[in-house]
Amino acid sequence: MDTSQELLESWSTCELVSALHEASSLASSPTDLSHHLSLLQLISTTANGVAALGKGRQEAVGVVRVYFRLVCEVDYGLSMNAHAYELAAACSVLNVLLENGYDKLELSSCVEIQQVLKLITSENSATSDAQLPVGCENINSLLKENVDKLIKILK
Repeated sequence: MDTSQELLESWSTCELVSALHEASSLASSPTDLSHHLSLLQLISTTANGVAALGKGRQEAVGVVRVYFRLVCEVDYGLSMNAHAYELAAACSVLNVLLENGYDKLELSSCVEIQQVLKLITSENSATSDAQLPVGCENINSLLKENVDKLIKILK
């Protein structure tokens, strides 16, 4: 979908958001949701996708909450190497939802979201870009940007 704008637009639907939410219930580790978060973030870049996320906001937030819960349960120590891309995608989706009318009080009361944001912000020694795989040099800055934006909106 990331190679064709037409394909991306045609798949940016409420049905996709619902399917991703339903599939997330089968996840047993944070890595199981990597593609789910990538797809949600990808569709959030289109007008159709923003509309689909808006209509399926509970389901979109549900996917992010499952991911955050699994991260906290597994206690990976929130390794930026292991989770930076997914965390950035999840925070980006939450930011899109908040910018498009999602109730920030409801979101700020989600325990999983608060736990992960606290863990991310307390880890001041984020992985350096040099330690990330080739082509991912900007992931940590993207994560920081999305987390900072999310925290600012939720205050």
